[in-house]
Amino acid sequence: MKLTGVVKDGELVIDPVAWAIALREFAGRRVTVDIDAERAIRSVKQNNRYWGVLVPLAGDFLGKTRDVPLSKEQVHYVLTSAFLGCDQTPLGLVPMRTRDLDTKQFAAYCEKVGLWLMEQGYHVPEPGE
Repeated sequence: MKLTGVVKDGELVIDPVAWAIALREFAGRRVTVDIDAERAIRSVKQNNRYWGVLVPLAGDFLGKTRDVPLSKEQVHYVLTSAFLGCDQTPLGLVPMRTRDLDTKQFAAYCEKVGLWLMEQGYHVPEPGE
């Protein structure tokens, strides 16, 4: 069971009804309680700008430099490899995943991609432009 709450003035504040249900469900049993900070996932606007503006512009540039068009997924792979880095796995290096980034981290990643595109001579519209 997963419950969410807020820490205020050194106390964990949880919906009392949800807490009571959880306690009833585990009555008489030993339990472990984990507390983690909630991560804000990237917004729909951020995601739309990334896939609708940055990836196509990068795809255009990468396609011209290679004389071969790339799929959106291939462009995304190149961008994450270049601007997020890679993780070592038993199968070798793999790019870090953007789905693991919170809104601030994803915004910083998109900013790096946008600056790189501007260095390549592309006009990168600002969000909402």
